[in-house]
Amino acid sequence: GRDAYVGFLTGLMPTLVDYSMDVHRVVDAGPIVTAELTETMTWDGERVVTHEALVFDVTADDRIRRITIYIQPPAPSTTR
Repeated sequence: GRDAYVGFLTGLMPTLVDYSMDVHRVVDAGPIVTAELTETMTWDGERVVTHEALVFDVTADDRIRRITIYIQPPAPSTTR
């Protein structure tokens, strides 16, 4: 539920090295809002960029009812 998710993020975010989030586009379609973004951080000494889309189901009083997160996997490596 909500409290578990907030607790997870509260514990995770301070541990991310060189973290940043860039929002590229937000689409508001009434009860559904989508945000396209990238999250960047340093992981095991390398910069990692994650492309994501977050879909928010919003109630009539503008509260988030549900969040669905889609993560684009990295393209397969062409080097062998």
